[in-house]
Amino acid sequence: MATKTQGAKTKAAAQKVEQEVLDSVKGLNLEKVSTDITSAQVEVQKTLATVSGRLAEQLQVLENVTEAIRLKKEELEQLYQVEGTAKELDRLQADIEAQRRQWAEEEAAKKREFAEMRSERNKQWAREDEEHKYKTEQENKKLADSFQELMARQEKQNRDRQEQLEITGRSARPT
Repeated sequence: MATKTQGAKTKAAAQKVEQEVLDSVKGLNLEKVSTDITSAQVEVQKTLATVSGRLAEQLQVLENVTEAIRLKKEELEQLYQVEGTAKELDRLQADIEAQRRQWAEEEAAKKREFAEMRSERNKQWAREDEEHKYKTEQENKKLADSFQELMARQEKQNRDRQEQLEITGRSARPT
């Protein structure tokens, strides 16, 4: 019995659905259906046009974003190159400064070496000058001593001759 009630209920439900479908199309005719379909097509085309326009706008936004990304990428590459160039410039400046310091140290060392050489040369010249003066003084002293000795001998010889002459002159005089 339960199956019969269930079958009757299903049949009643199916009839009800059929009745609703028939009621919904009762007032329709070909012209109204055609107009409704045309209206639906127009609505669908309007919606498609709107969607197409929005899609075109979004594609343009996507192209703009892609272009902006490309431009930013180029800018970043330029900045990276500038940064790389700046780092290279800093390295070169450091190399130049190190070379200048090295040259300054070498120059100072050469100046010290030159000053030492000049000092040694001046000391050598002073020693040689002192030696020369000493030798000259010694030679002059020897010459003066020799001259004094020679003069003393000459004076002695002159005195001895004078005495001889006086002695010979006294003996040659008649008394």
